[in-house]
Amino acid sequence: MDVNLVRRRLRSFIRAHRTAFDHLALRRYQLLEVVGLALAVNHYSSKGYDVQPTALQSGAFRINTNSRGKPWNFSRWIVSRNGIEFEIYANLPVGGAYRSDGAVYVVDVAVVPTGFVPTVRPQTKWTHVDNRHLVTFAESKALVVYPMLIAQFIGICHELMPRHLGGVPRRRFIQGNHFKPALISLGYLHAVSLGIVAAFPGRQYTIGVVSNSDARLLGRKLLPGEPSAFD
Repeated sequence: MDVNLVRRRLRSFIRAHRTAFDHLALRRYQLLEVVGLALAVNHYSSKGYDVQPTALQSGAFRINTNSRGKPWNFSRWIVSRNGIEFEIYANLPVGGAYRSDGAVYVVDVAVVPTGFVPTVRPQTKWTHVDNRHLVTFAESKALVVYPMLIAQFIGICHELMPRHLGGVPRRRFIQGNHFKPALISLGYLHAVSLGIVAAFPGRQYTIGVVSNSDARLLGRKLLPGEPSAFD
């Protein structure tokens, strides 16, 4: 990963939306989370959504790269099309699909309908967004995509969006052109992993694996057999 080149590309990405980052994380894994956010925003832009950054601070986009950060203290993206609006957050706490266990997971990139995450500090304690409001999400890893990493991500999907494993996603998900719950990786797709990802449709897994994410952000060609973003 050419960290300096990725940082420059991210700055160009945000300047295209007439703003700037207040800072870009120094740690490699945090920078990868920002890459995941940029890929998600680019996906919605390619599907005809209007994408705009909001809650800027002193004209700059303040990104949450900490699992303990509160969403109302940071910037977010608004994506809208045909009167329907969603928000894209970084490091958002989300309740699990099986509510009785009380589990909460902080996902690297989360898409939720507008209005379900506080934009100012609430008067009562807020801990997470309810699972039913999670439209889709992405997790970022600075690793080669090897089989056990895919298995781990499948487990995360089971806890957050089980309908995407062996079931049928909601019609509004498909009609909204949302990206599939995705594992976004800095590394390449291991040869065995290629076969696992290729088998997803046969298993009715509506999830995606995005390898070589820095190269995608920089507009470089994919490797032979590598799936395109969010496929």
